[in-house]
Amino acid sequence: MTISVARFLDVADGLQPGQFTIGDHDTVGSLAGLPDVYKRASSTSP
Repeated sequence: MTISVARFLDVADGLQPGQFTIGDHDTVGSLAGLPDVYKRASSTSP
């Protein structure tokens, strides 16, 4: 199963190539394929 992930650009330091395009996506094979910065530990307590 593959997962489609939207691509976001950091524009805090100025204009970036492709910043005004819509719909850029990447595909990963599983959640394990995401960089750690996008993963969040789940909490078992409410």
